Amino acid sequence: VDESNANFVDRIAHCWKPMICQAHGYCLGWGLILADSCDLTIAADDCQFGHPEQRQSFGGQVGIRDILILGLKKAREMMLLGYRIDGKEAERIGWVNKAVPADQLETEVEKIAHDITLLPRDAIALGRTATMMAVDTLLRGTGIPMHAISQNIRFEPDEFNFISNRAKLGTKEAIKARDARWEAPEN
Repeated sequence: VDESNANFVDRIAHCWKPMICQAHGYCLGWGLILADSCDLTIAADDCQFGHPEQRQSFGGQVGIRDILILGLKKAREMMLLGYRIDGKEAERIGWVNKAVPADQLETEVEKIAHDITLLPRDAIALGRTATMMAVDTLLRGTGIPMHAISQNIRFEPDEFNFISNRAKLGTKEAIKARDARWEAPEN
């Protein structure tokens, strides 16, 4: 599965045509990785972004694309805490290019796509190739091995193991138990 997912992301990232992600609803986990692989991401301002899977025992595994997009500190924050943010905040921190009201999303994406078509096709393809050559030097060899290694985490008795709890309680109850740990303590 990991290699299949990585290959799919590579096909998006290495397509010679510009790729625009039109994000609405929830852009979480692999959905966010797919959005990160596109050249541009235009989002509805109420779209939800994040890596909530980090709360499922991955413990802050940071993707290289997130570091490149957000910078190290913000990428670590989003991974360590597993927070969700809306499209407006995603635009503010640079995770998306632009956030617009949901009813204007398709029109905005079509306008941007049109503007791109005004550029020479060969220049676009060369520019994408040069960019991806630089990104590839950083990406190769990190994603699949780190995901495989993270599957072998040892848990201490006081640590929450989502995978184990999901097997015992079922997915819904495991999510409730996981999320209860993140609620603010009462004063």
